[in-house]
Amino acid sequence: MDSREKALDRLRRVPETVRPGLAYVADQFRPGDAEGVATLFYRVYGERYPIGLYYDPDGIRQAVARGGLHPVLARLPGGEIVGFTALYASSPPFAGLLEFGLGMVHPAYRGSFVMFHLFESLMERLESLP
Repeated sequence: MDSREKALDRLRRVPETVRPGLAYVADQFRPGDAEGVATLFYRVYGERYPIGLYYDPDGIRQAVARGGLHPVLARLPGGEIVGFTALYASSPPFAGLLEFGLGMVHPAYRGSFVMFHLFESLMERLESLP
């Protein structure tokens, strides 16, 4: 079984714990959020997201640690991740070039202001990057 299939197998068994209508906070990524980010990708895309990295919590943490991914997310009081977006390195020949993308919101929070708040937080994050 390859690493993508192992990650998907694990995510298939993660119970849904997100409850709609709770307050959330737009915040910077913490290493402990990686599991919730992988779960969010699974909740939003199922098994169809073409880049396996985002189903792998260790891979997400590594991408952030090496500076190739600069995420912000929306976190519920229980720690569940209900929104995600990021600046990411999109062109290996141009290491300083970052692209805005990967924006998603958990189905239970669509129609809310989650993405608006994530965009604001990401713009603040952009100001602090070298």
